[in-house]
Amino acid sequence: MTRDSNVEQLKQRITKDVTEYIIHHLWQVEEVEDIIGVMELREKAGIYENPYHLTVLYCLTGDLEQAQARMTKVYNELKLDSQKEFSAGLALRLGLHV
Repeated sequence: MTRDSNVEQLKQRITKDVTEYIIHHLWQVEEVEDIIGVMELREKAGIYENPYHLTVLYCLTGDLEQAQARMTKVYNELKLDSQKEFSAGLALRLGLHV
């Protein structure tokens, strides 16, 4: 991700990925918070999604403290410079920092 990356395309991709990963749970979903709850439960069960999905959803719902904590955690676990560069770029676009 660079400063020239298309944020709208990224949002669309993340939305598509979230929908595809939890499609079998959608009957339970009434609000974005329901999606977050399902994703948190899956993560606790050891079923990992893209680490940025929850971060973006926390931002979407205004939970910037949780989003920041998650972004920092994910960034600190990254090994490759390219991953850290992507993470830093996404954080910048979400109004977070790493």
